[in-house]
Amino acid sequence: FWLLVPALGASVYLVLFTLALDVTAVVDSILPDGVNVDTTGNVVPVNFLVAGGLLGGALGVSIFLGVRWLGGPWLGCAGIFYVIWVGLYTIGFEHFSGVFSGVWQGMGYWIAQQDVGRGNQPWYYYFVGLSVYELLPVVFGLWGGIHFLRRGDVFGLILVVWSGATLIAYTLASEKMPWLLVNLTLPIIFLAGKFLGDLAEQVRWRELLRRGQGLLLILPPAAVTAAVSLVYLYSRSEGLPTIVQWALLLGGALLALLSAWLVRLARPPSGAALAGLSVAALLLIFGTVGSFRAAYIHDDRYKELLVYAQGSTDVAAAYRDLDRQVFQGEPEAGGVSVDYDLWYPGQWYARRVHDVGVLKYSCFKDDSEDGWNDSCKTITETPDSQALLLSKVHGGRDNQVLLGYQRQGPLRDLLWFPETYRRPHENRQDEGSQWGLRGIPSTEQLAKDFRFFLDVATSRDSWRDILAYILFRDLEKDWFNSEFYSYVRS
Repeated sequence: FWLLVPALGASVYLVLFTLALDVTAVVDSILPDGVNVDTTGNVVPVNFLVAGGLLGGALGVSIFLGVRWLGGPWLGCAGIFYVIWVGLYTIGFEHFSGVFSGVWQGMGYWIAQQDVGRGNQPWYYYFVGLSVYELLPVVFGLWGGIHFLRRGDVFGLILVVWSGATLIAYTLASEKMPWLLVNLTLPIIFLAGKFLGDLAEQVRWRELLRRGQGLLLILPPAAVTAAVSLVYLYSRSEGLPTIVQWALLLGGALLALLSAWLVRLARPPSGAALAGLSVAALLLIFGTVGSFRAAYIHDDRYKELLVYAQGSTDVAAAYRDLDRQVFQGEPEAGGVSVDYDLWYPGQWYARRVHDVGVLKYSCFKDDSEDGWNDSCKTITETPDSQALLLSKVHGGRDNQVLLGYQRQGPLRDLLWFPETYRRPHENRQDEGSQWGLRGIPSTEQLAKDFRFFLDVATSRDSWRDILAYILFRDLEKDWFNSEFYSYVRS
Protein backbone atom coordinates (compact mmCIF):
# COMPACT_ATOMS: atom_id res chain seq x y z
CA PHE A 1 0.00 0.00 0.00
CA TRP A 2 2.71 2.47 0.98
CA LEU A 3 4.38 2.00 -2.40
CA LEU A 4 1.19 3.26 -4.06
CA VAL A 5 1.10 6.52 -2.07
CA PRO A 6 3.72 8.36 -4.22
CA ALA A 7 2.00 7.19 -7.41
CA LEU A 8 -1.39 8.29 -6.10
CA GLY A 9 0.01 11.68 -5.07
CA ALA A 10 1.61 12.14 -8.46
CA SER A 11 -1.66 11.26 -10.20
CA VAL A 12 -3.59 13.79 -8.14
CA TYR A 13 -0.97 16.44 -8.89
CA LEU A 14 -1.10 15.71 -12.63
CA VAL A 15 -4.90 15.90 -12.67
CA LEU A 16 -5.20 19.09 -10.65
CA PHE A 17 -2.17 21.15 -11.61
CA THR A 18 -1.04 20.13 -15.09
CA LEU A 19 -2.51 20.03 -18.58
CA ALA A 20 -2.37 16.25 -18.73
CA LEU A 21 -6.16 16.01 -18.50
CA ASP A 22 -9.14 18.14 -19.40
CA VAL A 23 -9.82 19.38 -15.87
CA THR A 24 -13.13 20.98 -16.86
CA ALA A 25 -14.48 17.69 -18.16
CA VAL A 26 -13.30 15.80 -15.08
CA VAL A 27 -14.79 18.33 -12.66
CA ASP A 28 -18.10 18.49 -14.54
CA SER A 29 -18.37 14.71 -14.52
CA ILE A 30 -17.74 14.50 -10.76
CA LEU A 31 -19.66 17.43 -9.33
CA PRO A 32 -23.47 17.59 -9.39
CA ASP A 33 -25.37 20.16 -11.40
CA GLY A 34 -25.49 23.51 -9.66
CA VAL A 35 -21.92 23.47 -8.33
CA ASN A 36 -19.97 25.66 -10.71
CA VAL A 37 -16.18 25.68 -10.63
CA ASP A 38 -14.13 28.12 -12.68
CA THR A 39 -11.50 25.90 -14.30
CA THR A 40 -10.03 28.61 -16.51
CA GLY A 41 -6.47 27.64 -17.37
CA ASN A 42 -7.33 23.96 -16.92
CA VAL A 43 -6.74 24.10 -13.16
CA VAL A 44 -8.97 23.74 -10.11
CA PRO A 45 -9.18 26.91 -7.95
CA VAL A 46 -7.33 26.72 -4.66
CA ASN A 47 -10.43 27.63 -2.63
CA PHE A 48 -12.26 24.55 -3.92
CA LEU A 49 -9.26 22.37 -3.15
CA VAL A 50 -9.12 23.74 0.38
CA ALA A 51 -12.86 23.23 0.84
CA GLY A 52 -12.75 19.70 -0.52
CA GLY A 53 -9.68 18.85 1.52
CA LEU A 54 -11.12 20.13 4.78
CA LEU A 55 -14.50 18.48 4.26
CA GLY A 56 -13.01 15.20 3.12
CA GLY A 57 -10.47 15.22 5.93
CA ALA A 58 -13.09 16.00 8.57
CA LEU A 59 -15.35 13.24 7.24
CA GLY A 60 -12.47 10.77 7.24
CA VAL A 61 -11.44 11.65 10.80
CA SER A 62 -15.03 11.32 12.03
CA ILE A 63 -15.39 7.89 10.41
CA PHE A 64 -12.07 6.72 11.85
CA LEU A 65 -12.86 7.90 15.38
CA GLY A 66 -16.45 6.65 15.22
CA VAL A 67 -15.48 3.17 14.08
CA ARG A 68 -12.69 2.98 16.68
CA TRP A 69 -15.17 4.08 19.36
CA LEU A 70 -18.30 2.02 18.62
CA GLY A 71 -17.65 0.12 15.41
CA GLY A 72 -20.74 -1.10 13.56
CA PRO A 73 -23.34 0.72 15.70
CA TRP A 74 -21.63 4.03 14.93
CA LEU A 75 -21.77 3.31 11.20
CA GLY A 76 -25.49 2.57 11.50
CA CYS A 77 -26.14 5.81 13.39
CA ALA A 78 -24.01 7.77 10.93
CA GLY A 79 -25.88 6.23 8.01
CA ILE A 80 -29.24 7.27 9.48
CA PHE A 81 -27.94 10.79 10.11
CA TYR A 82 -26.49 11.29 6.63
CA VAL A 83 -29.56 9.90 4.85
CA ILE A 84 -31.74 12.41 6.71
CA TRP A 85 -29.27 15.26 6.30
CA VAL A 86 -28.63 14.69 2.60
CA GLY A 87 -32.35 14.25 1.97
CA LEU A 88 -33.10 17.62 3.54
CA TYR A 89 -30.26 19.53 1.90
CA THR A 90 -30.92 18.08 -1.55
CA ILE A 91 -34.71 18.64 -1.46
CA GLY A 92 -35.54 14.97 -1.47
CA PHE A 93 -32.36 13.81 -3.28
CA GLU A 94 -33.17 15.91 -6.37
CA HIS A 95 -30.53 18.68 -6.16
CA PHE A 96 -27.23 17.26 -4.94
CA SER A 97 -25.52 20.64 -5.20
CA GLY A 98 -27.22 21.31 -1.86
CA VAL A 99 -24.69 19.06 -0.15
CA PHE A 100 -21.83 21.43 -0.97
CA SER A 101 -23.83 24.62 -0.50
CA GLY A 102 -25.16 23.36 2.82
CA VAL A 103 -21.79 22.34 4.24
CA TRP A 104 -19.44 24.97 2.85
CA GLN A 105 -21.12 27.84 1.04
CA GLY A 106 -23.69 28.40 3.79
CA MET A 107 -20.89 28.87 6.31
CA GLY A 108 -19.02 31.12 3.87
CA TYR A 109 -22.07 33.30 3.41
CA TRP A 110 -22.59 33.58 7.17
CA ILE A 111 -18.96 34.56 7.75
CA ALA A 112 -19.19 37.21 5.03
CA GLN A 113 -22.22 38.70 6.80
CA GLN A 114 -20.22 39.45 9.94
CA ASP A 115 -18.89 42.69 8.46
CA VAL A 116 -22.45 43.70 7.57
CA GLY A 117 -23.92 42.88 10.98
CA ARG A 118 -27.30 42.13 9.44
CA GLY A 119 -30.14 42.71 11.87
CA ASN A 120 -28.03 45.02 14.07
CA GLN A 121 -29.25 43.07 17.10
CA PRO A 122 -28.04 43.58 20.68
CA TRP A 123 -25.56 41.11 22.11
CA TYR A 124 -28.26 39.61 24.38
CA TYR A 125 -30.60 38.82 21.45
CA TYR A 126 -30.27 35.03 21.73
CA PHE A 127 -30.83 35.08 25.49
CA VAL A 128 -34.22 36.68 24.78
CA GLY A 129 -35.07 34.06 22.16
CA LEU A 130 -34.04 31.16 24.37
CA SER A 131 -36.12 32.44 27.28
CA VAL A 132 -39.20 32.71 25.04
CA TYR A 133 -39.02 29.42 23.11
CA GLU A 134 -36.63 27.06 24.90
CA LEU A 135 -37.39 27.19 28.62
CA LEU A 136 -37.21 23.41 29.08
CA PRO A 137 -33.70 22.92 27.65
CA VAL A 138 -32.41 26.17 29.17
CA VAL A 139 -33.61 25.45 32.72
CA PHE A 140 -32.48 21.83 32.77
CA GLY A 141 -29.38 22.58 30.71
CA LEU A 142 -28.24 25.03 33.40
CA TRP A 143 -29.15 22.60 36.18
CA GLY A 144 -27.44 19.78 34.33
CA GLY A 145 -24.35 21.87 33.63
CA ILE A 146 -23.88 22.57 37.33
CA HIS A 147 -24.53 18.89 38.11
CA PHE A 148 -21.95 17.62 35.60
CA LEU A 149 -19.34 20.18 36.66
CA ARG A 150 -19.68 18.99 40.25
CA ARG A 151 -19.73 15.28 39.39
CA GLY A 152 -17.06 15.34 36.68
CA ASP A 153 -19.11 13.24 34.24
CA VAL A 154 -16.97 13.17 31.07
CA PHE A 155 -19.79 13.08 28.52
CA GLY A 156 -21.72 15.66 30.51
CA LEU A 157 -18.67 17.96 30.56
CA ILE A 158 -18.30 17.61 26.79
CA LEU A 159 -21.91 18.73 26.39
CA VAL A 160 -21.32 21.64 28.79
CA VAL A 161 -18.31 22.81 26.78
CA TRP A 162 -20.19 22.40 23.48
CA SER A 163 -23.19 24.35 24.76
CA GLY A 164 -21.12 27.09 26.36
CA ALA A 165 -18.80 27.53 23.39
CA THR A 166 -21.72 27.68 20.96
CA LEU A 167 -23.55 30.26 23.05
CA ILE A 168 -20.44 32.43 23.36
CA ALA A 169 -19.60 32.18 19.65
CA TYR A 170 -23.07 33.15 18.46
CA THR A 171 -23.36 35.90 21.08
CA LEU A 172 -20.13 37.49 19.85
CA ALA A 173 -20.99 37.07 16.15
CA SER A 174 -22.32 40.32 14.68
CA GLU A 175 -25.07 38.75 12.55
CA LYS A 176 -27.90 37.57 14.78
CA MET A 177 -31.01 36.09 13.20
CA PRO A 178 -33.93 34.17 14.77
CA TRP A 179 -33.40 30.99 12.75
CA LEU A 180 -29.88 30.66 14.19
CA LEU A 181 -31.50 29.84 17.54
CA VAL A 182 -31.59 26.27 16.23
CA ASN A 183 -27.79 26.15 16.25
CA LEU A 184 -27.64 27.37 19.84
CA THR A 185 -30.47 25.22 21.11
CA LEU A 186 -29.24 21.89 19.73
CA PRO A 187 -26.30 21.34 22.14
CA ILE A 188 -28.37 22.70 25.05
CA ILE A 189 -31.08 20.14 24.23
CA PHE A 190 -28.49 17.34 24.31
CA LEU A 191 -27.19 18.65 27.64
CA ALA A 192 -30.67 18.89 29.15
CA GLY A 193 -31.61 15.49 27.70
CA LYS A 194 -28.57 13.84 29.22
CA PHE A 195 -29.39 15.34 32.61
CA LEU A 196 -33.08 14.40 32.42
CA GLY A 197 -32.04 10.86 31.52
CA ASP A 198 -29.86 10.73 34.61
CA LEU A 199 -32.76 12.01 36.72
CA ALA A 200 -35.08 9.34 35.31
CA GLU A 201 -32.57 6.61 36.23
CA GLN A 202 -32.45 7.89 39.82
CA VAL A 203 -36.20 7.53 40.40
CA ARG A 204 -37.30 4.40 42.28
CA TRP A 205 -40.77 4.38 40.78
CA ARG A 206 -42.30 1.43 42.65
CA GLU A 207 -41.05 2.59 46.02
CA LEU A 208 -42.26 6.16 45.52
CA LEU A 209 -45.69 5.13 44.30
CA ARG A 210 -46.09 2.54 47.07
CA ARG A 211 -45.30 5.12 49.75
CA GLY A 212 -47.71 7.70 48.33
CA GLN A 213 -44.99 10.00 47.07
CA GLY A 214 -46.33 9.93 43.53
CA LEU A 215 -47.84 13.32 44.43
CA LEU A 216 -44.44 14.70 43.45
CA LEU A 217 -45.67 14.32 39.88
CA ILE A 218 -48.36 16.94 40.60
CA LEU A 219 -47.35 19.21 43.48
CA PRO A 220 -44.13 20.81 42.11
CA PRO A 221 -45.71 21.80 38.75
CA ALA A 222 -48.72 23.14 40.65
CA ALA A 223 -46.44 25.22 42.89
CA VAL A 224 -44.61 26.64 39.86
CA THR A 225 -47.92 27.43 38.15
CA ALA A 226 -49.19 29.20 41.27
CA ALA A 227 -46.00 31.25 41.57
CA VAL A 228 -46.08 32.37 37.93
CA SER A 229 -49.80 33.18 38.16
CA LEU A 230 -49.18 35.22 41.30
CA VAL A 231 -46.43 37.30 39.71
CA TYR A 232 -48.50 37.79 36.55
CA LEU A 233 -51.65 38.92 38.39
CA TYR A 234 -49.68 41.12 40.79
CA SER A 235 -47.90 42.84 37.89
CA ARG A 236 -51.25 43.62 36.28
CA SER A 237 -52.85 45.05 39.41
CA GLU A 238 -52.45 48.34 41.22
CA GLY A 239 -52.38 48.94 44.94
CA LEU A 240 -52.59 46.21 47.57
CA PRO A 241 -52.74 42.49 46.74
CA THR A 242 -56.19 41.07 46.08
CA ILE A 243 -57.81 38.04 47.73
CA VAL A 244 -56.94 35.91 44.70
CA GLN A 245 -53.31 36.94 44.96
CA TRP A 246 -53.18 36.12 48.67
CA ALA A 247 -54.76 32.75 47.91
CA LEU A 248 -52.15 32.04 45.25
CA LEU A 249 -49.37 33.09 47.61
CA LEU A 250 -50.55 30.88 50.46
CA GLY A 251 -51.53 28.01 48.18
CA GLY A 252 -48.22 28.13 46.29
CA ALA A 253 -46.26 28.23 49.55
CA LEU A 254 -48.23 25.25 50.89
CA LEU A 255 -47.64 23.29 47.67
CA ALA A 256 -43.92 24.08 47.81
CA LEU A 257 -43.69 22.98 51.46
CA LEU A 258 -45.55 19.73 50.75
CA SER A 259 -43.25 19.06 47.80
CA ALA A 260 -40.17 19.67 49.95
CA TRP A 261 -41.56 17.39 52.67
CA LEU A 262 -42.20 14.56 50.19
CA VAL A 263 -38.73 14.99 48.70
CA ARG A 264 -37.25 14.74 52.20
CA LEU A 265 -39.24 11.58 52.97
CA ALA A 266 -38.09 9.85 49.81
CA ARG A 267 -34.79 8.04 49.66
CA PRO A 268 -32.19 10.43 48.11
CA PRO A 269 -31.94 11.32 45.31
CA SER A 270 -35.16 9.70 44.11
CA GLY A 271 -37.59 12.33 45.41
CA ALA A 272 -35.71 15.35 44.05
CA ALA A 273 -35.31 13.59 40.70
CA LEU A 274 -39.05 12.94 40.43
CA ALA A 275 -39.83 16.56 41.36
CA GLY A 276 -37.44 17.73 38.64
CA LEU A 277 -39.04 15.44 36.05
CA SER A 278 -42.51 16.72 36.93
CA VAL A 279 -41.40 20.34 36.38
CA ALA A 280 -39.80 19.25 33.11
CA ALA A 281 -43.15 17.79 32.02
CA LEU A 282 -44.83 21.13 32.76
CA LEU A 283 -42.23 22.99 30.69
CA LEU A 284 -42.60 20.42 27.90
CA ILE A 285 -46.34 21.11 27.70
CA PHE A 286 -45.70 24.86 27.76
CA GLY A 287 -43.08 24.60 25.00
CA THR A 288 -45.29 22.35 22.87
CA VAL A 289 -48.14 24.87 23.01
CA GLY A 290 -45.76 27.68 22.07
CA SER A 291 -44.27 25.68 19.21
CA PHE A 292 -47.69 24.82 17.80
CA ARG A 293 -48.74 28.45 18.04
CA ALA A 294 -45.62 29.65 16.24
CA ALA A 295 -45.75 27.00 13.50
CA TYR A 296 -49.43 26.56 12.69
CA ILE A 297 -51.36 29.73 13.58
CA HIS A 298 -50.97 32.12 10.66
CA ASP A 299 -53.52 34.87 11.27
CA ASP A 300 -50.99 37.50 12.45
CA ARG A 301 -52.51 37.58 15.96
CA TYR A 302 -49.38 36.38 17.69
CA LYS A 303 -46.32 38.55 17.25
CA GLU A 304 -43.61 35.90 17.26
CA LEU A 305 -40.02 36.80 18.04
CA LEU A 306 -39.04 34.10 15.53
CA VAL A 307 -40.29 36.34 12.72
CA TYR A 308 -37.60 38.31 10.94
CA ALA A 309 -39.74 39.26 7.95
CA GLN A 310 -42.87 37.38 6.94
CA GLY A 311 -45.83 37.92 4.68
CA SER A 312 -49.07 39.12 6.20
CA THR A 313 -52.26 37.12 5.80
CA ASP A 314 -53.46 40.09 3.72
CA VAL A 315 -51.08 38.99 0.95
CA ALA A 316 -52.63 35.52 0.71
CA ALA A 317 -56.14 37.01 0.87
CA ALA A 318 -55.34 39.49 -1.92
CA TYR A 319 -54.14 36.71 -4.23
CA ARG A 320 -57.18 34.60 -3.42
CA ASP A 321 -59.35 37.54 -4.46
CA LEU A 322 -57.35 37.92 -7.68
CA ASP A 323 -57.77 34.23 -8.40
CA ARG A 324 -61.52 34.46 -7.98
CA GLN A 325 -62.01 37.76 -9.80
CA VAL A 326 -59.33 37.62 -12.51
CA PHE A 327 -57.28 34.45 -12.91
CA GLN A 328 -60.21 32.05 -13.18
CA GLY A 329 -61.50 34.11 -16.12
CA GLU A 330 -58.35 33.23 -18.14
CA PRO A 331 -57.16 36.82 -18.71
CA GLU A 332 -54.74 37.80 -21.45
CA ALA A 333 -51.00 37.94 -20.91
CA GLY A 334 -50.07 40.77 -18.60
CA GLY A 335 -53.62 40.98 -17.27
CA VAL A 336 -52.35 41.66 -13.76
CA SER A 337 -49.52 44.09 -12.96
CA VAL A 338 -47.75 43.88 -9.63
CA ASP A 339 -45.41 46.49 -8.20
CA TYR A 340 -41.90 45.03 -8.12
CA ASP A 341 -41.60 46.31 -4.55
CA LEU A 342 -44.15 43.59 -3.69
CA TRP A 343 -42.21 40.74 -5.32
CA TYR A 344 -41.48 39.23 -1.92
CA PRO A 345 -43.43 37.50 -0.46
CA GLY A 346 -46.14 37.62 -3.14
CA GLN A 347 -44.08 35.55 -5.57
CA TRP A 348 -44.93 32.47 -3.52
CA TYR A 349 -48.62 32.87 -4.38
CA ALA A 350 -48.10 34.17 -7.93
CA ARG A 351 -45.49 31.76 -9.30
CA ARG A 352 -47.96 29.77 -11.44
CA VAL A 353 -49.65 32.74 -13.12
CA HIS A 354 -46.31 34.49 -13.45
CA ASP A 355 -44.78 31.50 -15.24
CA VAL A 356 -47.54 31.56 -17.88
CA GLY A 357 -47.29 35.32 -18.31
CA VAL A 358 -50.68 36.30 -16.89
CA LEU A 359 -49.05 38.26 -14.08
CA LYS A 360 -46.09 40.55 -14.62
CA TYR A 361 -43.93 42.57 -12.28
CA SER A 362 -43.32 46.22 -13.13
CA CYS A 363 -41.36 49.08 -11.63
CA PHE A 364 -43.55 52.10 -10.81
CA LYS A 365 -40.87 54.25 -9.15
CA ASP A 366 -40.27 57.84 -10.19
CA ASP A 367 -36.78 59.24 -10.63
CA SER A 368 -36.70 60.63 -7.08
CA GLU A 369 -36.89 57.16 -5.49
CA ASP A 370 -34.04 54.84 -4.63
CA GLY A 371 -33.72 51.98 -7.10
CA TRP A 372 -35.17 53.91 -10.05
CA ASN A 373 -33.93 52.90 -13.51
CA ASP A 374 -34.93 53.51 -17.13
CA SER A 375 -37.49 50.69 -17.06
CA CYS A 376 -39.50 52.34 -14.27
CA LYS A 377 -42.68 54.15 -15.32
CA THR A 378 -45.27 55.94 -13.23
CA ILE A 379 -48.96 55.42 -14.04
CA THR A 380 -50.03 58.51 -16.00
CA GLU A 381 -53.12 57.12 -17.73
CA THR A 382 -55.61 54.33 -17.17
CA PRO A 383 -53.68 51.06 -17.70
CA ASP A 384 -54.86 48.05 -19.70
CA SER A 385 -54.40 45.66 -16.77
CA GLN A 386 -57.46 44.08 -15.21
CA ALA A 387 -55.89 44.37 -11.78
CA LEU A 388 -52.88 45.96 -10.09
CA LEU A 389 -51.12 45.52 -6.79
CA LEU A 390 -49.22 48.68 -5.84
CA SER A 391 -47.14 49.62 -2.84
CA LYS A 392 -48.74 52.14 -0.52
CA VAL A 393 -46.53 54.94 -1.85
CA HIS A 394 -47.34 54.26 -5.50
CA GLY A 395 -51.01 53.46 -4.92
CA GLY A 396 -51.57 56.70 -3.06
CA ARG A 397 -49.65 58.69 -5.66
CA ASP A 398 -51.49 57.29 -8.70
CA ASN A 399 -54.94 56.90 -7.16
CA GLN A 400 -56.59 59.55 -9.38
CA VAL A 401 -55.57 57.69 -12.55
CA LEU A 402 -57.14 54.48 -11.24
CA LEU A 403 -60.67 55.71 -10.55
CA GLY A 404 -62.06 52.99 -12.80
CA TYR A 405 -60.77 50.34 -10.40
CA GLN A 406 -62.15 49.09 -7.11
CA ARG A 407 -59.52 49.76 -4.46
CA GLN A 408 -58.83 47.74 -1.32
CA GLY A 409 -56.39 48.83 1.33
CA PRO A 410 -54.07 49.76 2.59
CA LEU A 411 -53.34 46.08 3.19
CA ARG A 412 -50.34 44.77 5.09
CA ASP A 413 -47.53 43.25 3.07
CA LEU A 414 -44.39 42.40 5.07
CA LEU A 415 -44.39 42.11 8.84
CA TRP A 416 -41.44 42.60 11.19
CA PHE A 417 -41.32 41.91 14.91
CA PRO A 418 -41.51 45.25 16.79
CA GLU A 419 -38.32 44.47 18.79
CA THR A 420 -39.59 45.58 22.18
CA TYR A 421 -36.57 43.93 23.83
CA ARG A 422 -34.27 46.72 22.64
CA ARG A 423 -33.06 49.48 24.93
CA PRO A 424 -35.07 52.66 24.20
CA HIS A 425 -33.34 55.09 21.81
CA GLU A 426 -30.30 52.85 21.45
CA ASN A 427 -27.71 53.53 18.76
CA ARG A 428 -25.27 50.65 18.96
CA GLN A 429 -23.19 51.64 15.98
CA ASP A 430 -22.37 55.01 17.56
CA GLU A 431 -21.83 53.39 20.95
CA GLY A 432 -19.02 51.36 19.40
CA SER A 433 -17.62 47.87 19.88
CA GLN A 434 -14.50 46.15 21.18
CA TRP A 435 -11.40 45.51 19.07
CA GLY A 436 -13.19 46.53 15.88
CA LEU A 437 -15.52 43.51 16.07
CA ARG A 438 -19.15 44.59 15.75
CA GLY A 439 -20.47 41.63 17.70
CA ILE A 440 -18.50 42.48 20.86
CA PRO A 441 -20.15 45.38 22.71
CA SER A 442 -18.17 48.32 24.04
CA THR A 443 -18.07 49.12 27.75
CA GLU A 444 -20.46 52.01 27.03
CA GLN A 445 -22.95 49.59 25.48
CA LEU A 446 -22.66 47.15 28.36
CA ALA A 447 -23.09 49.88 30.98
CA LYS A 448 -26.25 51.19 29.30
CA ASP A 449 -27.59 47.66 28.79
CA PHE A 450 -27.18 46.66 32.44
CA ARG A 451 -28.84 49.88 33.60
CA PHE A 452 -31.68 48.96 31.23
CA PHE A 453 -31.86 45.43 32.70
CA LEU A 454 -32.02 46.89 36.23
CA ASP A 455 -34.83 49.23 35.23
CA VAL A 456 -36.75 46.31 33.72
CA ALA A 457 -36.19 44.06 36.74
CA THR A 458 -37.54 46.71 39.13
CA SER A 459 -40.54 47.73 37.03
CA ARG A 460 -43.94 46.16 37.64
CA ASP A 461 -45.08 47.19 34.15
CA SER A 462 -42.07 45.47 32.59
CA TRP A 463 -42.82 42.24 34.44
CA ARG A 464 -46.41 42.46 33.25
CA ASP A 465 -45.34 42.92 29.63
CA ILE A 466 -42.70 40.16 29.78
CA LEU A 467 -45.03 37.56 31.31
CA ALA A 468 -47.90 38.53 29.02
CA TYR A 469 -45.65 37.94 26.03
CA ILE A 470 -44.00 34.72 27.19
CA LEU A 471 -47.29 33.16 28.31
CA PHE A 472 -49.75 34.43 25.72
CA ARG A 473 -47.72 36.28 23.03
CA ASP A 474 -49.71 39.34 24.07
CA LEU A 475 -47.87 42.45 22.92
CA GLU A 476 -49.29 45.96 22.95
CA LYS A 477 -47.03 47.17 20.16
CA ASP A 478 -48.14 46.22 16.66
CA TRP A 479 -46.03 44.67 13.91
CA PHE A 480 -43.71 46.88 11.94
CA ASN A 481 -45.10 46.54 8.42
CA SER A 482 -45.12 47.69 4.82
CA GLU A 483 -48.44 48.20 3.03
CA PHE A 484 -50.00 47.95 -0.41
CA TYR A 485 -53.21 48.56 -2.35
CA SER A 486 -55.16 46.14 -4.51
CA TYR A 487 -56.93 47.55 -7.59
CA VAL A 488 -59.40 45.44 -9.59
CA ARG A 489 -61.23 46.86 -12.61
CA SER A 490 -64.86 47.62 -11.74
